[in-house]
Order: sequence, then structure tokens, then C-alpha cells
Amino acid sequence: MLLSLTTWGVGTSGAADNCGTHSFSFVGTRLLNDGISDGAGPFAIDLPAGRYDVVMRSADYHSDQDSQVGQEAERWWFSLDSGFQSVATTDLPDASDTNVTTMSEQDIAASTAIAVHHLGEGGVNSINPVCVGFTLSSPEDEDPNQPGDPDDPGGPGDPDRAIPDPGDPNDPGDPDPDRAIPDPGDPDDPGTVPDEPVEPRLAITGAGTTMIRLVGLAIVLFQIGFLLTLAERRRA
Repeated sequence: MLLSLTTWGVGTSGAADNCGTHSFSFVGTRLLNDGISDGAGPFAIDLPAGRYDVVMRSADYHSDQDSQVGQEAERWWFSLDSGFQSVATTDLPDASDTNVTTMSEQDIAASTAIAVHHLGEGGVNSINPVCVGFTLSSPEDEDPNQPGDPDDPGGPGDPDRAIPDPGDPNDPGDPDPDRAIPDPGDPDDPGTVPDEPVEPRLAITGAGTTMIRLVGLAIVLFQIGFLLTLAERRRA
């Protein structure tokens, strides 16, 4: 016997028969605490493994049957072939036709069959299991004030991470407080400007250099000749 599988808000069953993303309907199933009709199933399903919020919807139309009063154990539960068993639903009050029981963050293994069971207390306490739904639990919201994962070693959220010292000479890219700073006035420091300006000198090359040398030689010869003439005159 196959159990219908529907998706939230979609499918042939009405909204009252929808219980979650993976919703399994038990339309026409009625459980009685009589030792005969106190269970139904197993029914074939396809439920992936996950952490789910579970919804169990119950019904018994008290408003159409005035004689159904004083039934305080209209309760049921379900089991999966993966080994999961739910809690029992809350009792359906005499003044209500339906109610809902929920379970949050249930870790459930992949399952392929489901069965429903009457709680088995009190009198007959007839109850209709309408549907069981499974919706993946929402992940916890991250703290907006936490910039990173504290379990990530060295990450921005790691309170014990090493913070680079801006003056650490071993930290690449940081200035070394003990580094040698070139003297801007040292003339032997390539690329720097000396403290005192260098006196400009005239550079003479080529033919001009030869002419100056000749003129200097002529002056020297003239002086030598003058001295020799002066010496001859003194002897005379």
C-alpha cells in the first residue's frame, strides 16, 4: 500500500492535508483503541536523511458528532523503518475538529516506510491521522558581530590568531625600525645629495687644451731667456 507524497502547497491533497516539504497523507485512515484498528501501515515513502522540523496533524470531526465527548486519549504516533519514533500527539479537545503537534530539529536517517499507531490508552478514542510532514530545519543565524568562524585557525574570527606587528622586522612588508636610513648629505651614498654644493669647474678638451699648453710653454721659455740675459749683464 503506497502513501501519497506531496510538496508544501502543491499536489492533489488540500492545504489541510499538507504538513511540510515532505508531506505524507493518511486520508481515510482511522485509528481506534480496540486492539484491531490501532495501527496502519507500513506505507512506502521516500524521505532523505536530514535534520527536520516535524508536523503531525490530527482530526476527528466532533462538531458533526455530539456524542463524541469525554475522549481524553485521542492520540497517536508514527514510526519509520530507519528506527525513528515520534512522540505521541496531544489529545484532540472535544471542542476542536483538528489539532497539530510539532517536533523541532529531529535528526532522521533516510527512510522508505512509515507506520502510524494509536497511543492505546483509555476507551476507543478514535482519531484520524491526517498527515505527517518533514521540513528541513533552518540553520542558526550567524552572529553579525562575529566577523569569522572562531573554529577557523588563523581566520578573522580566531581570537588567538597572531596579529602582525607593524614594526616587526621579520614581518615582510612592514617597516624595520632598526633599518639603516641613508644620510642625504653623504656624497659617498649613491643617489643622495651632498650637504655642500660642489664648485663648478671648466672642462677643456680637444684643440683648446693643446693651445693652452703651447702658450704656457712659450711663457716659460720667455722667462728662462729673460733670466739668462739678466745674468750676462751682471757678469759684464
